Amino acid sequence: MTESAVVSDADIYDRIISAILDHKLLPGTKLVEDKLGSAFGVSRTRIRPVLVRLANEQVVTLIPNRGATVAQPSEQEAREVFEVRRMIEPRLVELFVGRATADDVAC
Repeated sequence: MTESAVVSDADIYDRIISAILDHKLLPGTKLVEDKLGSAFGVSRTRIRPVLVRLANEQVVTLIPNRGATVAQPSEQEAREVFEVRRMIEPRLVELFVGRATADDVAC
């Protein structure tokens, strides 16, 4: 079985997201389809829809004829994201605590 048969688009998406969240891919980093395809052992046509999805989620910026880069949010955009997180996350924790089992909270 080849690597491309093993790696799904969801796997590629998850690994790129993880690399961005772990600061392995910094804001402004160019995401070259050929290089990503080689890294994942897939064709660049498998990479394109993943980049489009990331662009739709504003994680990546796609510029026609220039390619994709990791998004560089402005200071104001970052502040807005954190403001929304402060509103949502306490409720999420409350819901988790209300439904969590002992196994869910065991470390």
